[in-house]
Amino acid sequence: MGRHYQGDIEGEFWFAVQSSDDGEFFGAVDDSNNAIVDIEESGYIAYRIPNDERHGEVEDGIDRCLRELGIWKKHLTEFFKDNSIYNQERIVTFLKEKNVQTTTEEVKAKLKWFARLDMGLKIEKAFNENPDEDIYFDADI
Repeated sequence: MGRHYQGDIEGEFWFAVQSSDDGEFFGAVDDSNNAIVDIEESGYIAYRIPNDERHGEVEDGIDRCLRELGIWKKHLTEFFKDNSIYNQERIVTFLKEKNVQTTTEEVKAKLKWFARLDMGLKIEKAFNENPDEDIYFDADI
């Protein structure tokens, strides 16, 4: 069973790649003090991304992810188009077939940025659909 985030954005944190507080990279603030139960009892953190971060930390975070990924975004997107299950060795093999030499350590580092970008794009989409609202979501811990 994986850890999920749900609310205005929904998804699953990538196992051994993405931490439960990754939304903070995009300006999410712990809004748990407004929750009915505390974090330890509930098993999740209630997050809010203020609307005024939409053109700040959210856009900056997406841009940083894209810079960190570079050409890797294209390669990882292509890999995951046909693969829902992965390990780092499978990605290394896939990339070698594309004449890209890499290591499992480099793959792990790039997967962190790829998973983070996925979350950032969901946040951006939520803001585009609700331009005057804050974004709320709960993150399993």
